[in-house]
Amino acid sequence: MMAKDRWEHGITSHRGYPMAGNHTMTSMAVRGAAACMAVALMGGLAAAPVAAQGPSNAATWVAPDQPASVPNPVPATKDAVARGQSLFRANCEMCHGQHGRGDGMIAASLPVHPADLTSDAVQAQTDGALFWKMTEGRGPMPSARATVPEAGRWALIDYIRTLKK
Repeated sequence: MMAKDRWEHGITSHRGYPMAGNHTMTSMAVRGAAACMAVALMGGLAAAPVAAQGPSNAATWVAPDQPASVPNPVPATKDAVARGQSLFRANCEMCHGQHGRGDGMIAASLPVHPADLTSDAVQAQTDGALFWKMTEGRGPMPSARATVPEAGRWALIDYIRTLKK
């Protein structure tokens, strides 16, 4: 079977490693990386990154009160945190970095520096606020609405909570 055929049948990842049929996660990771790169290239390179998550005219990104008050319906079980970590690696790590510090492989090329998810400022936000931000996206951070299911976004938050400093 040629590499192209293996790719189309979900037998290998984009790096050629066995994926045990998890073509969906591979596809999501590739789409996520492509979206981030496209945004970075379209926006050009910034001379210096601006405040995390903020456009050039605002230093902070605040979720509306109603979505911010929504509690996380996914309990932070070992399985939920593991699922969140897997989704983080596939969709967030390229910008936020392996440990969530905003130092991913394409972070320096973005016009807006990714948030340090380990910071007190992020960790102090409600689960609902983080969920709303993931769902809506802003600037170079794409919306996860179409790429990560709702329960997956809540599991991502469970994982992000484990990144505290």
